[in-house]
This record gives sequence, structure tokens and C-alpha cells, in this order.
Amino acid sequence: MAVELSENITAGPAGPTEPGTSGIPPLPYILAVTCLIHLVAAAPLAAYIDPITGSIIFQLVAAVVLGAALTAKRVWRVVTGSLERARTLVSGLWNR
Repeated sequence: MAVELSENITAGPAGPTEPGTSGIPPLPYILAVTCLIHLVAAAPLAAYIDPITGSIIFQLVAAVVLGAALTAKRVWRVVTGSLERARTLVSGLWNR
């Protein structure tokens, strides 16, 4: 139920709007205002990491580091072994 105010300007439930606009603010504006409200009105947190959670995080980091090191070691041995076999093959052909 819109009322025509003047040429091409209508007034609906959200107020006067220009032609081609909906009267609703764009999404980035809504997100920015929402984030600002949450930052300003945020209550301080009383959170902590209990010892078991800290231990699990430590084990996870240690497993990732050791796994990466052992994987690198295995890849290095495969690469150097392939190069050694190629060198042996080439030297065997060269000495014929």
C-alpha cells in the first residue's frame, strides 16, 4: 500500500524511497553496525584453558612437528636413493 508523494517518489511502510531502491540499507552497512555494537557492548570473558586442553593442544603440535620431520626425512631418502641409483646406472654405462 504505497502512497505517491510526487513524481516517481513513493512512500511505503519503510518511508520515502527513490525509484529503483528498496529503502533497506545495504548488507555491508548492516554487518558493520552489528559488529560495532558487539564490540562496544561485549562483556569481559572469564575463560581459561584447563590443563587437559593445554596438554591436548601440546600433543597435537608435537605430533604435527614430528610427523612433518619424519615425512621430510623419508622423502629425502627416496630422492637421494633415486639419484644414487641413477648415478650408478650412468657410471655403469660410462665404464663399458
